[in-house]
Amino acid sequence: MNQTVPVVHIVDDDISFLVAIARLLKAAGYMVQTYSSATEFLLHLDNTPGCVITDLRMPGMDGLELQQDLARGSNALPVVFLTG
Repeated sequence: MNQTVPVVHIVDDDISFLVAIARLLKAAGYMVQTYSSATEFLLHLDNTPGCVITDLRMPGMDGLELQQDLARGSNALPVVFLTG
């Protein structure tokens, strides 16, 4: 049986945050993908299970807009907001 491994998608325009949180989650055994914008994330979105960790405030599409877009789609991933 082929099981798909859930992915933690991290979306933030702060590159140092992306690197730090990705390292932490990978060290804990999670599959991680990083994106520097919500638009970039949505371009790569597929039906893989997982969740999204995103900043609330980002240039262009912000975290709330990203959550709304996901809710309208076929893969409404859970969203965790982390913001400064």
